[in-house]
This record gives sequence, C-alpha cells and structure tokens, in this order.
Amino acid sequence: RTSCSQSLRSGLVLTATATSSTRARSPTPPTPPVAAKPTAANTSMAAMGGRAGAHGLPLDLQKDIWKFKLENYAEKFFRKRGGFFRKKSKRSLLTFSSTLIKKPLNKLNNPLLIKIALTNFKYIMSYMGDHKEVKPKKEALLAILENGREHEEIRDEIYCQLCRQLTGNRNNKSVIAGFEILYMCISCFVPTTNFADYFESFIAEQCAQDNRIIARCAKMCQSRYAWSKTGQLRDSLPSDTELECLPESVASGGLFHTPLSEMMLLQATTDPEEKVPKLFYVLTQAILDCNGTQTQGIFRHEADREEINFQKSKVIDGATALSSDDPHVAACLFKQWLRSFAEPLVPVHFYDEALSTAENPGDAVFLVQRLPGENQALIRKLVVFLKEFVREENQRITRMTVENLAIVFSPALLRNPGMNPELMLRNNELENRFAQHLIVHLSS
Repeated sequence: RTSCSQSLRSGLVLTATATSSTRARSPTPPTPPVAAKPTAANTSMAAMGGRAGAHGLPLDLQKDIWKFKLENYAEKFFRKRGGFFRKKSKRSLLTFSSTLIKKPLNKLNNPLLIKIALTNFKYIMSYMGDHKEVKPKKEALLAILENGREHEEIRDEIYCQLCRQLTGNRNNKSVIAGFEILYMCISCFVPTTNFADYFESFIAEQCAQDNRIIARCAKMCQSRYAWSKTGQLRDSLPSDTELECLPESVASGGLFHTPLSEMMLLQATTDPEEKVPKLFYVLTQAILDCNGTQTQGIFRHEADREEINFQKSKVIDGATALSSDDPHVAACLFKQWLRSFAEPLVPVHFYDEALSTAENPGDAVFLVQRLPGENQALIRKLVVFLKEFVREENQRITRMTVENLAIVFSPALLRNPGMNPELMLRNNELENRFAQHLIVHLSS
C-alpha cells in the first residue's frame, strides 16, 4: 500500500497508477527564529540536550532558569514595601492571589497607568473566573489586549500579573484560562527587554510541568513567542469568532479551532518546510489505511462520538497515527478538524466572490490562486485527496459523487458571514457549486 503521507508530501496522487504532481505553489515560509543565546524558552523543550538534573531538565537550562527567576526580576523592578523588600512580601507578590491588588506590581509613577494596571488585574481575574465578572469574557480580554498595545509602559506589568496568577494556582480551569490570555497577549505585544529573559524562563518552567494540559498550553505560548519577539505580531485584535474558538484552540495546543495562519506559524517553529498542517497527513493517512476509498458512505455516515473524541485526544497528545480501524471515525475527525478552523479555508472577505463563480469554474480556480499561501496549499492538498474518492472504481462502492463530496466539504471551504436563515439556505447551493468546481477543475 502506498503511504498517503509520502504520496501527498511528494505530490503524487494516492494510487499506484497516478503520478500527477500535487505540491502546492505557495510562498516559502519564513525561516524559524534562531535564539541569540541559550536562554530557557529560546530552546525547544523537545530538543534539549545535555545532562539532566533533578527536575528532568538539562543542567545548563536549569541554571538559566534559576538565573532569570521571577524573584530576581522582582528584586530589581517591583515596588518596595516599607522601604525594603522582604522575602515574604516578594514571594506573596509572585504567587496567585484570590483578591484584587491595591497597587501595581511594577514601579509606575503615572496615575493613569496605575489606574489602568489595577483595572487590568481585575479583568484578568474576571476572565480566569477568580473574581466576579466585571465584563463579559470577550470584552475583558479585548480590554487587556488594547491596554498592552496602546501603553508600552505597562506591558511588563500585564505579563507579571499573568505570571503571578499562573503561579501556585490550584484551579486547572483558571490556569488554562490564564494561558488563553497569555497566548493572545504574546501574539499582540511582547514584554520589554527588562522582562523578556525572565518571561522566557517562566514559560520554560511551565513547559516542564507534569500536568500535560498545562505543559501543552505553555508550549503553544512558547512557540508563538519565538515568532513574536522577531516582530511577527498580529496586525489587529482577534475577531469574535476567534475569541469564541480560543479556549478549544489553547487546550488543543493549536491543533483545533485555530486560524490556519496561526497554526502554520506554530508548526514552523519545528517544521519550517512543511506547507500544510501535519495533522492533515495523519488524518488522511488514517482514512486510507482503513480502506476509506472502498467504504460505502465515507464522509457521510456518522461514527461513535466517544471513539472520535478519544482519537482526537490522542492526536492532541502527540499521536502520529490513529488507533481506530473504523474509517468513519477517521473521516468524521477529519471533517471536524477542517470545520473547526477559526476562519474557513476561503477567507470570509472572498465569500461573495466565491458565490459569483457558480457558472464559471475558471473563476473559482482563479480565486484560489489569489488566496494566502497556506490556504491555497491546504485546499490543493484537500482536492487531490478528494479526487481519489470520485474515481470511477471507487465511486461505485463509496457512492460519493462530486456533488456529495461538495455538500460535505463546502462548510470547510466557505462560511456565510450573515445570520439570515433564508439567505443561508439560498446560498447553500452556490457554496456547493463552488466546491464542485474545485474538486473537478483545480489542479495540483
């Protein structure tokens, strides 16, 4: 049996007789950031070498983490209490608080910035569920991000507040919510040079946590920070849809419910040459391994929900193959993954243009050629994969025509930005026609 991963990666059609090229033409991804010095978070936790110490980390890294402990930052930059900085007070300022703070952690002299810092801590506690809700979660998070983007002087304060609330916090739900804020902050603004090394050290420690969910959240933040500190920050605040997807995105380590552009940025830290998410290969390979091309109703039949969730949890934990031999489980998880993206494969601002191509397949193909590189690459790979199921010898068994496949996969390609049920129903046929054009006419 020809390997799907090898076939798709090398650009070959997935049967032994077909040999057409499938590699999508998309811009070469940026070279992943290279650390200027071996500080804690500049090094991939999976690739750390050297002799391990008591905590399972290389001794050099442990020394680096110790050198940039938050306590040392606090000694230099936190406000003093009563003219001197006692160990007890220092420790309390760096550990989770269930009550609001009355003064900023860092030395701030501007009354306006002091007020913003105190309000910001209230928003953090509210979002994490540790204080009564002062604003809806979306609004609280947007306020935190706006504060950091607009006031460089309090960026370190925001990061210190988050690090504090993530330290010694025994509520896992609160901690994960804190990492949601942290990830968004990292994507929008970075700490100043005063706090940068200490922050990297803090993240490295979190990556080594025994709690695999917390470690996964931290590694996602670590990967994003590696790009953010090189200047690759968000141009705008996250959309409502992205904020709705944020909890699932962070909990899955960026594999589900994440914008494709962010997903590829996170992956490029370790796999800069790959043009599409690695999970695409894992799921499509699983479908083929289970003889999906010879399974009636593939992509249309439902599978056991518990088994789907189990397989999903395995790939989130790092599995590179599914353990189920049911092709419908793999197919359902594949559909779920594609539909979970915070934005469809064809960005929303192309939606009306996509509908206008209903009578002209060439226009549909031309539209795809103008999409961002990562979107175009994934759509081309998807089409190459789907073409296998409409081969005459397979279609006779699967009963999956081009029209049927278009109905299944058009929700991953296009998403109606409106909420009018009548309009959504009327546009449904046009969305399916667009998907049909791509399956039939889009080349690899």
